[in-house]
Amino acid sequence: MGPPEQPRASLRDGPVGFVGRRWVLDRVANWLGGSSPILVITGLAGTGKSALASRLVELADPSGGASAVSTALSSALAAVHFCRASSDVSLDPAWFAPLVSAQLADRLPAFAAARDEELSAQMAEPVTIRGTAIAEVVAQGSWNVGALVTLTELSAKQLADRLLRRPAQHVAGEGPTPVVLVDALDESIGYYAAVGLIEVLVSLVPNAALRWLVTTRPDPRVLNALPDHAERLDLLEDCPVGVDDVADYAQARMATLSGASNAQVYAARVAKAARGNFLYARHVLDSLLVDPDRLTAVLTDPDAAALPADLADVYRQFLNRELRRTATPDASHAWRHIYRPLLATLAAAFDPGLTAHQLSVLLGIGGLSEVRDALDSCAQLLDPPSDPDGPWRCYHESFRRYLLYSKDRIDEPGDIHWRIAEALVSEWDGAWDNADDYSLGHAVGHHIAAMGAPDMPRRRRRELARRRAELQSLLGDLEFLEAKTARFGIDATLSDIDRSLRWQEARHETVEPTQPLPRNSERIPGIGRILEREAHHLRRWDPGKEAALFSQQVHNRALELRLEDVAASARRRLSDRNEPFIQLQWRRGPNSAPLLRTLTGERSKGMDDSEEQGLAWAVQVTNDGNVIWVRLS
Repeated sequence: MGPPEQPRASLRDGPVGFVGRRWVLDRVANWLGGSSPILVITGLAGTGKSALASRLVELADPSGGASAVSTALSSALAAVHFCRASSDVSLDPAWFAPLVSAQLADRLPAFAAARDEELSAQMAEPVTIRGTAIAEVVAQGSWNVGALVTLTELSAKQLADRLLRRPAQHVAGEGPTPVVLVDALDESIGYYAAVGLIEVLVSLVPNAALRWLVTTRPDPRVLNALPDHAERLDLLEDCPVGVDDVADYAQARMATLSGASNAQVYAARVAKAARGNFLYARHVLDSLLVDPDRLTAVLTDPDAAALPADLADVYRQFLNRELRRTATPDASHAWRHIYRPLLATLAAAFDPGLTAHQLSVLLGIGGLSEVRDALDSCAQLLDPPSDPDGPWRCYHESFRRYLLYSKDRIDEPGDIHWRIAEALVSEWDGAWDNADDYSLGHAVGHHIAAMGAPDMPRRRRRELARRRAELQSLLGDLEFLEAKTARFGIDATLSDIDRSLRWQEARHETVEPTQPLPRNSERIPGIGRILEREAHHLRRWDPGKEAALFSQQVHNRALELRLEDVAASARRRLSDRNEPFIQLQWRRGPNSAPLLRTLTGERSKGMDDSEEQGLAWAVQVTNDGNVIWVRLS
């Protein structure tokens, strides 16, 4: 068994690399040598959960060393899945099994053969998984997992059963039990789906043919859902007496400075204030090492400088110091009109983030140079892209949460998402075919996120109803649905519709429809039924060769389901593009009483009345105008 794909080196690894956590690696090695099916590693934001996960993937490479944990990981770690709040694919339970299965199949030929055999035997239309799933570090704590996957009409649990549990059981005992690493499981909380990612994972734990290594914040909603027999390890509470990993990190960062004695005193102060939080120590030291005047003062008197109270205070001081929110009228104006909306938009952005041009459009800032200057000012807390124009995003989830959910939040999260959603629709309505990938891929996601929490105050429920109406209008727009399906596939479109309907179910009691909903709102479930029934055709759709297929299939299925409004919209799209479509003239269905009277009330000359009693007749008009009556038997 080969190791998972080697991740790219993180752009935020720092000058000293991975420091500390030796005791954690030993505990992981002990778990790998045992039989417990699941190890759950918990820690607060900034304590290094994702950095640890990154290190484990690196150690799975045989060239990473000959330590006990490296040896065990290189033979066992077979798949990784990194959850990100800004990545729908990483949170969607329907994608979890295909993504993990693709990696297992790539590393375990026997698993691949068993999976393909299982699919062929159980499914009329098998799931096809092409290519190699990869895991790569895009920033410390920020992973992307990618694969080319085609789904079918199976639930998330059914997919997990077919793609993971059954194939794994077929190859059980053939070498070490494969280990699947799932990082930041808590990020999946709140994703609208019939069955959540946590529930899907829990359903797989009893399968002894797979083992699970999970990291999460100590959120009761996660911990209470996991099996009671799960082995647990907390990065702070279980740290051995006398071990201070953050102190080792801080000492390593300050070791090369002149005035080493005072540098080490300051490092010890930082480590004590950090209370086990690596991210706190990193930001404090980063800000010190780029400020010559402050550094000189610290090396002169290491006890003089005040330290931030906690990680939130680190962010608060950075914003006050670097962006000078209240220093002068000009700075205050820049904060309100440039930095605050910029940071709010980046905090709400989904993966892969936003380019400078997209930010310019969303923020209504005319010049790219102004956006670039603002990004440069915030660069310390942003994930630096390979291209100066982006895409940009928040460097760490803790900073995103600080901006959106702390007592210092810079705006209401729902309002930020709503401004983004409105801007995307305003920019691309009527031209979705030309929209960039971000706009087309995340327009629905921003609309759903704009709905806010279920306990929204009553005074804001009119606004919630308006936002719901706009979401339903978007999902009732065949041009948008066709463009999204052409770009991302039918399963992405179905996921948008499903999430919207799930949100409405979850929020039903809180929404007061104080204004009439658009006509589109009444047909969203119907459109969902149409696309589900046509999914087997649309999964094979090549828009470049069959441009009209989407609208034609929607039109024909809408006629069958008697969704006249949807059929009319599809006809308009086809007519505007001069594409053919079938116009239904006769229909199978319940007989009309007037029609029956017409058919049974006519008699042709020479017909015997006794034969005709109780019979129905159909009429056919020939090309030459003759009327032919046909007895229906």
